[in-house]
Amino acid sequence: HTRYISVTGVQTCALPIFPRKEREAAVRKAWFGPGRDIRGWLDESWSQPFIKAALGAAEKTPLSEFWTAGRAPILIVQGLADVSAPPENGRLLKEEVGERATLVELAGIGHSLVVEAPEEVAKPVLEYLRQRMRG
Repeated sequence: HTRYISVTGVQTCALPIFPRKEREAAVRKAWFGPGRDIRGWLDESWSQPFIKAALGAAEKTPLSEFWTAGRAPILIVQGLADVSAPPENGRLLKEEVGERATLVELAGIGHSLVVEAPEEVAKPVLEYLRQRMRG
């Protein structure tokens, strides 16, 4: 399994010591699809604690422990414009997990799925949950 993420890019996005223009460029490149509104991500009141927690979790959690989610059913929502975790990651996970996984690929969306396209992401998530509840 391969993790595709630029630590330098993440740090540039995360650290307010970098000039805003540099941070904007890094956020666009690492986490957002083309033409998406990145202003919400640059709001440090929530993005700073989130980035710190995400980096800490990634550092402390072996890939083998979270990659296949044990035996639970998995919904994989993959942005096709994601350069931090490219679409091939979602496809590889689906291939490895098999029928337990449902893969949804969303065109024009990057790594910050919920921030950049909440309505587009909610639709397949809600449909998946409805199907799971029906059994």
